[in-house]
Parts: sequence; C-alpha cells; structure tokens
Amino acid sequence: MTDWVIVSGAPVRPEFRPPLSYSSFRAMALCPLQFAFGRDRRYAPKASPRARLGSAFHETLAYISTRRVTDTNEAIAFFLSAVENERAAALLNYRERRLPWPKDMREVLENAIALRVLRLKHGREMRVETHIEESIATEDNLLLGRPDEVDDSEEGAIVVEYKTGRYDQNRLPDFEDQVHFYAGLWLEVKGNLPRWGRIEFLADNRFHKFSIDGARSANLVAQARTAAHKLEAGELPIEGHLGDHCSYCDYRPWCEDYWRKHASLKINVECDIEGAVCAQHARDAKSVCLSFSGGHCMIVDKSGYPLPQLPAGAHIRALDLLDGGATKFRTIWSELFTVRDLHGT
Repeated sequence: MTDWVIVSGAPVRPEFRPPLSYSSFRAMALCPLQFAFGRDRRYAPKASPRARLGSAFHETLAYISTRRVTDTNEAIAFFLSAVENERAAALLNYRERRLPWPKDMREVLENAIALRVLRLKHGREMRVETHIEESIATEDNLLLGRPDEVDDSEEGAIVVEYKTGRYDQNRLPDFEDQVHFYAGLWLEVKGNLPRWGRIEFLADNRFHKFSIDGARSANLVAQARTAAHKLEAGELPIEGHLGDHCSYCDYRPWCEDYWRKHASLKINVECDIEGAVCAQHARDAKSVCLSFSGGHCMIVDKSGYPLPQLPAGAHIRALDLLDGGATKFRTIWSELFTVRDLHGT
C-alpha cells in the first residue's frame, strides 16, 4: 500500500518555468492548484489508456513528418512500437496498471495514420507545404505550441488538430481556442495568420472547420504571455478553483479543497467517497465496506485483481466509483487511496 498512501497537508512544491504551452495555460486559468500539482514531480498523474494511445499516435505523426515517410507499413510499424512503449510506461505508474486498454481505438488510429501518409503524398503533388507536429517557440521563449498539422499553401494556411475521441459539441469552444492559440503563434513566428482551423474527431470520422479570427488569436496569445510573465516572476498563487473540471482532474486524491467541498455525501450513480474502512462488515480480497457521512458502501472489485489490503478504521478516499446496485459499487475504473497526515497517524 505504500504507493497508494496520500500524505494529507503536504505542501505543493511545483517547478514554475516557461515556456508555456496551451494545455498549461488552460490549466492555469481553470485551476492554479491543478497546474501546480502537474509541475510537482512527486504527484503521479493518471494517464488513461486512450490518452496513451493518443500520445503514440502523435509521436507517429512527428515521425512521419521528420522522416518524410511515404510507406504506410513503416508508419504503422512505428505506431505499434510506440504503443508498446506506452504500455510499458503505464505498468510503471501504480495509477494505471489495472486500467483496461480499448481494443477498437488502435485500429481507428492505424487507419488515421494511413490517411496521413496519403495526405502527405497528395500535398506534395498539390504544392501544399505540410508541417506535422512542428514546435513553434516565440522569440522571448515564453510561449510554445505544437499543432498536430499546419497545411500551408498559396490560398492560406489551415491548422489541423486531431482528437482521438468522438465529436463533442460542448468542447468545441475550447478546441477552437487551442487552434486559435496555435494560429496566433504561427503569425508571430512565421509571419502569416492561418485562414482556417479544422478539428478532426478520429473515433467517429467527423470534423469541425471554422475560419480563424485574428483578434481571438491575438487575445489568447496576449493572455498566455501575461500568465507566462507571472510564472517567470514567481507570482502565480497556488490556490484551488473548484468546478466541473474537478471531475477529470488527475490530482483529486491530494486536493484538500475538493474533499472539503465536493466529496459525495450520499450514494450517487457515480461518485467519489471519503470514509473509513468499516469493521462491522465482512470483507475479503474482492470487497471492502466504507462508512461515511451518508451511510455505508460496499466496494466490489470486478476487474479480476485483488483490492489493496485495507485495515479496519483506515481513512480512505475512493475515486470514480461506478454504480453496481443500491449499496454496492464496482471498482474497474476506481482508485482507493489510504490517507495519512504528515505524522503518519
């Protein structure tokens, strides 16, 4: 259980240093504490298998670009090798070892890679200069962007961003902001503002195309540069901003602000619970009962792995419990953390 112990009250000691990427800028705006956790190496993030497959996909895009790959088999072989490297890395992270990997997504990404190779060939014939996974760093080294693809032609550039998930109407504004941020950096570094943005959702083969608004790009770059200056000067306050983003934050186990205000006080369909291991109910390697302010909850492991050894009375935080009945929750996607204070009591 040593890997699964949360030390309550430990201060966050992030390494604040530019350059600032869009994802970091976005994290700073949503929650400075989440951003701080992400830059403190003592806190392990929980990358999902889908996210790791996405990382292998983007690494393959970079390989295709730098090697100017024209052989589909070579590109897919590189992708499969990158996937195996991601699997090995996941096994080293105690928060990822038990997560099941989706079987369908790999085929979707293989098909997308084959299309990227064909697009690169076609672009050469059409005199389109394609920049894949090219880093764009501003001259002051405060901001950094890495768009998935920029296709530059005489008719103007288009910034393409690939999303490995399905089309999500609610997230389009944030995705558009990301593309506008890249467009603003492209203008600053390359000297021309892209005309179009395109977001491709690989899971269901849909896309969203829109025109680039120069004022929107300039505003996002200006906001990010202001934030980077604060980082450089050490003026970023470490404080939590609670909101909908908490539900998918990697650092919920350690966030005292979250547990004080957002831990579930009753059994919902899907919830996080803070409580103590119950001494009244029988338990084994496949189940454990937690008592909390809203009652009791039996957690049952359906994944084929034993639950961690949890002694009666231990203070536990359980994340992402999935409903399995009126009083039982299954734990395929959940995590159980023992909580101790700074003195280990």
